Amino acid sequence: MKQPDPSEIATALLRAAEGLTAIFGGLVLWLALWAGVLNIPALERIGIPVSALPALLWLFGAWRLHRTPPLTPAWKSRAALLLLVATLQVYLLPYLGWWHKTPSELYRATNVALLMTASGAGFVAIHLLALEIARYLDDPVLRIETFLSAISAALIVLLALGFLYWNLRRFGAEIGWKDYFLFYYQSSRAARASLVLLVLMPLLPPIALVWEVRQRILLWVPERAFPKNPA
Repeated sequence: MKQPDPSEIATALLRAAEGLTAIFGGLVLWLALWAGVLNIPALERIGIPVSALPALLWLFGAWRLHRTPPLTPAWKSRAALLLLVATLQVYLLPYLGWWHKTPSELYRATNVALLMTASGAGFVAIHLLALEIARYLDDPVLRIETFLSAISAALIVLLALGFLYWNLRRFGAEIGWKDYFLFYYQSSRAARASLVLLVLMPLLPPIALVWEVRQRILLWVPERAFPKNPA
């Protein structure tokens, strides 16, 4: 059986690390923008929503992972899933916001449902690709960390939804989800930052996982792809 060329191994893994770096940057930037701790008024002045920056980073990272030579038999299908949902998210997320201005309530609700589905599928695809990398690197610790990331993110989602539901119940039955988020948008920046950080906390485990996988690749390549010759 022909042994793989070390340079090809290094190229594939470094391309995957490049894609993960872009995804990490996109997630962190999106978190900062939605939390209100970062603002780029120069882009808004020329009519470009600042959320376009994390969108493009996310899409570029998914494209690089899709262009990575297959590391495992399931790599291509899972990378294709990530690229598909990243493209759908760029279309659906309010980066350009045009569909929020349409008169049809059903159309807007459909887009929101598709957005939530794409976000969930992206979350799953990231963890599936992390498992494939852990399998390729033969790293059981990374595999366990991937499962822990998925479980902790799911628990945070349940806790966040429970917190929002409790607040709605406290405000009274006449306050709906739309009124709640309208109140959020009219609040101070500090209040918005604290609330958004709570809502977006499910992103923290995947962000940490993406960075950890990237670091494992960068450590693995020089040690395994190009091992030192014994003296």
